[in-house]
Amino acid sequence: MPGLTVAFGQMYAEAAAVCLAHCGHVSGVGLSTRGVIERHYEVHWSAITEQINSSHYDIQEATESGASAIALFLARDLLELNALERSKKESGFDYWVGPDGAQMRHGPDGPEMLEGDGVYRLEITGTTVGTDSLVRSKLKQKKDQVNKYRKKHPGIGAYVCVVVFNYPESHLEKV
Repeated sequence: MPGLTVAFGQMYAEAAAVCLAHCGHVSGVGLSTRGVIERHYEVHWSAITEQINSSHYDIQEATESGASAIALFLARDLLELNALERSKKESGFDYWVGPDGAQMRHGPDGPEMLEGDGVYRLEITGTTVGTDSLVRSKLKQKKDQVNKYRKKHPGIGAYVCVVVFNYPESHLEKV
C-alpha cells in the first residue's frame, strides 16, 4: 500500500492481535463483515510476547490502531482500495484510499483529488466492548462526522468502518 509502510502495517497488525487476545480470542478466530459486502474471515497472528503487550498497553490506542489494521485490510480485500495517505485530524476521516495506481496530488491546502478517479475517504473506529446498539450509534456518529466535512471534498465518496473486537465483527458502509 503506497500510504502505509511495512513497519506501520506491522504495528497495526500487532495492535489488532493484542485487542483480539485482550477480548479472550485465540489465533484463528472468525471475523464477520457486515455492510457493503458480507464475508467471513479467519484471523491468524503470531504469538503475542510481553514486549508486544507492553508496546500496546494503552488498550484505547491499541483499539484504534487494531481497527485501522482490519479496516485497511477490508478496504483492500473487499473494495480493491489501498491506503494512499493518512489524513490530518481536522479532516473528519482517517485515510485516503484508492485503487491500484491512484496517487495523491497536493495543493497549497493539502491533498486534492480529482472527482471520479476512484479515491475515497475512509473513517475508522473500533471498540473492545461492542453491542449492536453501540455499533449502530458509532456508525451514525462516524457517518455524521464524515458528512460534516463533505464540503471540503465535494464529489469524493467515503466509507466508514466500525471494528468490534469482543465478538469479532466489522461494519463497512458507504456514506
